[in-house]
Amino acid sequence: MSENTLADVAQKLTADEATALQSMHKQAQEIVHNIGMAEARKAKMLGQLAEIDEHAQGVMNSVAARLGIPPGTAWQVTPDGSVVMLNNSPKPPEA
Repeated sequence: MSENTLADVAQKLTADEATALQSMHKQAQEIVHNIGMAEARKAKMLGQLAEIDEHAQGVMNSVAARLGIPPGTAWQVTPDGSVVMLNNSPKPPEA
């Protein structure tokens, strides 16, 4: 007695089934392609973001140097452009 294998099956898809499956396969391939393109755009945008961040850090370092703010000192810029020193560490007791 022989075992039934896929090669022994003599069935066929209907024309509608074949068309539907081909259409879905094409749609799936297009989605995969679009995901790849989106990932490439994402990588480019992340690179641009890193460049902007690096440039902003350079500007902040220049501002700190111009204003004499020592490295490691906490400070921020207010919406009106004022530089405000932040007191993150407790003040030493006065004698």
